[in-house]
Amino acid sequence: MVALSPSFNAPGWLAPDAALLEDIGQVYFTDAPGAWEPFDMVIAEDAFTQALPAAGAALAPVLERLSGLASSVERAVLAPQGLKAWFEVFRTIEFAEAWATHAAWIGRAGPALKSDIRGRFEEGPRIRADEVAAATAARRAITDRLDGVVGGGRVLVLPTAGFLVRVFIIFHDAGHGSFFRKGRWNRVIGNLAGVMAFPPISALDS
Repeated sequence: MVALSPSFNAPGWLAPDAALLEDIGQVYFTDAPGAWEPFDMVIAEDAFTQALPAAGAALAPVLERLSGLASSVERAVLAPQGLKAWFEVFRTIEFAEAWATHAAWIGRAGPALKSDIRGRFEEGPRIRADEVAAATAARRAITDRLDGVVGGGRVLVLPTAGFLVRVFIIFHDAGHGSFFRKGRWNRVIGNLAGVMAFPPISALDS
């Protein structure tokens, strides 16, 4: 397994059924769950403002039920400077790390990279050392901020798109021709998954 951006990448796993998924999880996470304990809950207000109105309305009853289980409920703004600023910090470090990790191989092998992947590596050498240093310092500040918000075992609540994320993973890998051995199945399944994941497969398959 080769990392794209070593400080961000984390291994995950896929399984054909829930039982195998649980078995693998027990290997990774060996601590047995303890008895139920009350928890303090933090709602990420700025994350919820990013959700579509319909999604926010659908999640409101869930938040209410979770609030009833929590010992305390606090609303917090995760990123006072804006979540987009956090994304730019991630983007700067990711592109710089990807280039530092793979530049020698790219120069030696001259691989035929697809357009979106090629764009990442083309951006890498344009990022200056001072920009990486500033982003690294900002990342430490972000980590400290999150430790302050959710430290002490508090539970952070924010909206996600769990099902669509999983569909997008299939769409993404099939679009890059790597989910199945045969290109035809990558195209068929990639296009079907793309209907639910929104972007056209041609955005990846180019």
